[in-house]
Amino acid sequence: GDVYKRQQLQLQNNRLRLKRERPASYAEACETLETQRNRPLDEATYSVLIRNAVEAGDVDGGQRILERMTRNNVRRKRRAYAPLLAALSRHRRKDEVEALWAKMVKDGVKPDQMDLARLFAAAPSHDILRRMADDAARCGAFEIKMETAKALESGPWRARYERVDTET
Repeated sequence: GDVYKRQQLQLQNNRLRLKRERPASYAEACETLETQRNRPLDEATYSVLIRNAVEAGDVDGGQRILERMTRNNVRRKRRAYAPLLAALSRHRRKDEVEALWAKMVKDGVKPDQMDLARLFAAAPSHDILRRMADDAARCGAFEIKMETAKALESGPWRARYERVDTET
């Protein structure tokens, strides 16, 4: 009881300190924390470090932290992927967005509507939409499969996707 509460309080203090101190490199801060503890960090701390790195403009550092999570067999949740997916999409790093999406799906992370929009923004094509629909269904995100199917077949969505397809 008390030991768990102390651990949770310590984790919360570490996260707040990292946000306040703004280290030069969040990837290095991650490594330092792991060394101090002599074990991997928890999923929430890794996710906060990724988000902070991306917000500080260090997308590559955020990706290195995600790689550390993977190497340390820490379960990845959507909150670890979302900031990276958003930043890579914003910078139109198409291949990296697609690779990150594939990793997210392989990890069994259920994408949401924003993830779908980010992938499409970076790599607009009907093939991408079809693949996203299949990936989403495999992860149990059936509402996204339906949304994607509607986008491919009807109304203003179809016009938008066709317009983007012909521009590229």
